[in-house]
Amino acid sequence: MSPVTVVVCSRDGARGIVACLDALEAQELPPAAVVVVDDGSTDATAELAVRHPLRPVVVRHEVNRGLGAARTTGIARVATDLVAFTDDDCRPGPGWLAGLVAALPPDAVAVGGSVHAASTDTAARRYADATRPLAPVEEATTRSSPWARLAGYVRAARRAPIDGAPRPVASLVGASMLVRRSALAAVGGFDPAIRFGGDEEDLCRRLRAEFGPAAVRFAPDVVLHHEFDPHLRDVLRRARAYGRGNARTFRASGSRVPPVRPFPLLLGACLLAGLRWPAALVTGLVAPVLLYPPSRFGGRVPFSYVAAAEDAATFAGFLQGSRR
Repeated sequence: MSPVTVVVCSRDGARGIVACLDALEAQELPPAAVVVVDDGSTDATAELAVRHPLRPVVVRHEVNRGLGAARTTGIARVATDLVAFTDDDCRPGPGWLAGLVAALPPDAVAVGGSVHAASTDTAARRYADATRPLAPVEEATTRSSPWARLAGYVRAARRAPIDGAPRPVASLVGASMLVRRSALAAVGGFDPAIRFGGDEEDLCRRLRAEFGPAAVRFAPDVVLHHEFDPHLRDVLRRARAYGRGNARTFRASGSRVPPVRPFPLLLGACLLAGLRWPAALVTGLVAPVLLYPPSRFGGRVPFSYVAAAEDAATFAGFLQGSRR
């Protein structure tokens, strides 16, 4: 198989960087090199990485510059044609790297795998396990027709995530992604101005524009486990960050249909109308259970309201990013 360099981006990742490097050391296809980019950490991330038996190349940003800049720094240290990306809170299984390489056909330039929750010991982690927030962006939610996109959003909101068969997708996630370095160079790599959220979507949009819609592939059988934050507030923080990133991608793409679900507008209208008409308020309070069925979350009704709040946070982030 072709040699691969793995880029691991980290900020204050001392709790997870050793476990991540241990998992990379145990790969069936050993990485040709590992580059750890310490993006302005205030803990011992860099020191722990330097002392690890894998002997990664450790590059440190003196101040935090964001995920897009960290990945750009990592790519500059790559000598192989294939480069894989993951993060300090990820635990790749032994077959992860070999699986990604095997799943990259000659006519594609990028491939990604499934990202599952590593733990389910808190409500936030059980929610991540049920919703798979680091799933790829499907083509159905990027179509130019507003009605086709709405249908894709409705299906995504009402169904539990299913990996399905290998297929082209609109975007991968940086936690589990393999890209040809020549393709990265052809499209200018990651946008260093995107600090967190949406940098992969921006990159994959340019890869698909340059190499065709089948150039970005999803390999569901290649599984990586991600240690999600244990607190529910992180769900909203992540959603808002991705909303800001989506706003930047929306402006760059020239699309006329914003990449956000319309459900928060509907819920907000019901709640505002409820100030005058009590029936509308009742509708707004019940609507999340109808729009985000509890069956999608294993019957957990409160998760329907978390999903509604998550979409609202994404929408708020999109508005914030648009104003910028």
